[in-house]
Amino acid sequence: MQDVKINTETIQLCQMLKIAGVIDSGGQARFLLEDGIVFLNGNQETAKRRQLRDGDVVEVKGKGVWRIVKQGA
Repeated sequence: MQDVKINTETIQLCQMLKIAGVIDSGGQARFLLEDGIVFLNGNQETAKRRQLRDGDVVEVKGKGVWRIVKQGA
């Protein structure tokens, strides 16, 4: 599991996927979501603009697992 560090209270799922290097643009997130391979805290996710918070765990099947970590938390 890798950490994605944020300086704000939340980050959108599509932004997190770009930071993690899973996608090159936010629009590509839609295809991953449609394929049903994105999970947030163990539940399949369908909203690319879902707000992620400190402690949330995102898994993209076949790509990896990331935990959201708020800087200074």
